[in-house]
Amino acid sequence: MSISNVDKFIKHSKREVPLFLKTIFCSEEALERSLISAEVSIPALSLTGFTDFFHPERIQILGRGEHSYLQYLVDTNKLDLIYNFLSTKIPCILLSYNNLPPVEFVELCKTKDIPIFRSTLSTGQLMRNSLSILDYLLSPTKIIQGGLIDIWGVGVLLLGKSGVGKSETALELIERGHRLVADDVVEVRKLENSVLEGKYKDILQHLMEIRGIGIIDIRALYGIQAVRPSAKINLVITLEEWDSKKVYDRTGIEEATIEILDVKLPLIEIPVLPGRYIPVIIETAAMNYRLKSYGINSAKELQEKISFLIKRGTGNILNEFSKNGDF
Repeated sequence: MSISNVDKFIKHSKREVPLFLKTIFCSEEALERSLISAEVSIPALSLTGFTDFFHPERIQILGRGEHSYLQYLVDTNKLDLIYNFLSTKIPCILLSYNNLPPVEFVELCKTKDIPIFRSTLSTGQLMRNSLSILDYLLSPTKIIQGGLIDIWGVGVLLLGKSGVGKSETALELIERGHRLVADDVVEVRKLENSVLEGKYKDILQHLMEIRGIGIIDIRALYGIQAVRPSAKINLVITLEEWDSKKVYDRTGIEEATIEILDVKLPLIEIPVLPGRYIPVIIETAAMNYRLKSYGINSAKELQEKISFLIKRGTGNILNEFSKNGDF
């Protein structure tokens, strides 16, 4: 599992999953507090001093009940219970229903440098959205040298040695109307249900390196329709220089796979040779992947037809296919 921090949690909520947070207190140092748990907690009994099942490493969400109890503790001058609660390593505190905590609670949070935010969401919705963000931020990740292109809704991860032509091929695919997700460096994240998502890495968004030209901005050159921030990875294609001694697959019956973050993905090796128009081959591979997802596998269908004819003892298989209109 990855490790994140409060700053990334807040930024992700602004971009992806809204929490509608308003800052009550948060210092620059507090933003760096680590998030190591994908769970959240409603402290409840922990505020009374019963901490047997308290998880201080989790984000703490205070609902209406906790908010009322905090006011009760302040009114009855039982600040020691609040102090003990805040003496643990809580990453941050969120209050639902736009509640404002007592001033005394905020001041104690400041002494412990614990960030506090309030949200207009209900307690249940705040929990669900927070869990969604944490699940994303703390999911396993891996940095892969390659490119990621969205081809008609199929996320194609392009791999290959440096100089084989990955970026040039990706540029041609963009010219043909497909969308760039990342070039050269792809951040792969394993989401729930073993789904792999790829995205650009930090400042490399929309940028591509073309030898002889240098760095180009795809969004500036081709428009916003030529890029997307992330995509599910469905298919991996490796570009490699033609090796006359190597036997390449010509039927597609045997389906190779590659494992990334313990997830198996279909793998296609495409040899690069003068005269082969690689972008069209990759487009075809993406379309063939979509056909297979609908249960249509041309190679296996052909194999089944040949096996059927062999079992019938047909002498000339090619003639038999011609009669049936298959060839």
